[in-house]
Amino acid sequence: MSEKEQNPSFSSPRDQALYWMVRLQSGEATADDRRRFESWVLENPTHRKEFEHFSKIWHTLDQGKPFLVGEIAQAEAFWNANRLNRFSPIIKSLIRWGTLPLGAMALAILIVPMPQWWAKMHTTENQYRTTKGEQQTHTLADGSKIMLNTDTTLSVRISDTGRVVDLQQGEALFTVTHDETRPFEVHAGNGIVHDLGTRFIIHKSHEKVNVSVLEGIVEVWLENNGELLPTPRPRLVKQDQQVWYTTDGRVSSIEPYNRQTASSWLEGRLVFNAQPLEQVIKEIGRYQPEEIRLLDSGLATIPVSGIFYLHDLGSFLQALQDTLPVRATRINPRLVIVERTMKSEESISNRANQEMS
Repeated sequence: MSEKEQNPSFSSPRDQALYWMVRLQSGEATADDRRRFESWVLENPTHRKEFEHFSKIWHTLDQGKPFLVGEIAQAEAFWNANRLNRFSPIIKSLIRWGTLPLGAMALAILIVPMPQWWAKMHTTENQYRTTKGEQQTHTLADGSKIMLNTDTTLSVRISDTGRVVDLQQGEALFTVTHDETRPFEVHAGNGIVHDLGTRFIIHKSHEKVNVSVLEGIVEVWLENNGELLPTPRPRLVKQDQQVWYTTDGRVSSIEPYNRQTASSWLEGRLVFNAQPLEQVIKEIGRYQPEEIRLLDSGLATIPVSGIFYLHDLGSFLQALQDTLPVRATRINPRLVIVERTMKSEESISNRANQEMS
């Protein structure tokens, strides 16, 4: 056997999964083949997901034979017309192994969109969304729970072979029910978070995606144009740790996760510890229907500490005016401006210290 035959070189994880399915079903798989297959499956969660996809189909083919006749004929017609060159190595291997009907079935799986037998497989899909300031908790069919934070949109797809969440925007807490036969993955931006039996938060903003683990462990993978990047290796994020990544492929080192500040929204509060005013206003603004606009860029880096309730904008603005050299003015029902005042920053700082003592 040539080196090319020994190692599947197809770029797509789905093509590779089909190669291994056919190889293992051929009756000619060696012990070395099985070792290499096990190594391939463990390389990343998409490999396992794609192989389980074909495995489920393979084991239901007998039940689906009445529906497959047309699909197999169509697949053979495509092959005879030489329109599937990218699968040539797979099909040639099938012919060499004397399993052409099996190859036709494999082709039917790949090229026929939504055959009747596939439509009969149990799949549920739901879309969830919260508006600004709203929070929702949903229990999925598998028992897992998702708590959506403010202004969040996501979809959930659960099938017999896997559970996939697509987080389009916002933030959510995932409490996952363990099920080895159905991996749980969250797709956010250009990354995939693979659950290993955990409770974790994902926040997707315009700039980056932040993954924080409250319990257990997750794997974080990055994608490039739909393909998992071969490097770096996945980040293994454990309890009380977090990591972030960006759309251009940058990944942070694993950092400690401060529950008091990062997950305080679960209790209806926001906790800040010497964070820049600009960042504090941006975070508070996520929960408000009004826009809060900071007019003086020189105020942006002033540190702010305190505990504020999500839906009490008035108390937040009053606290800013009491402790910082700023004035907050409601221009109209949709806009609040924060600007500098002539008050002495030193006197305000002294007053804040007295109140804290």
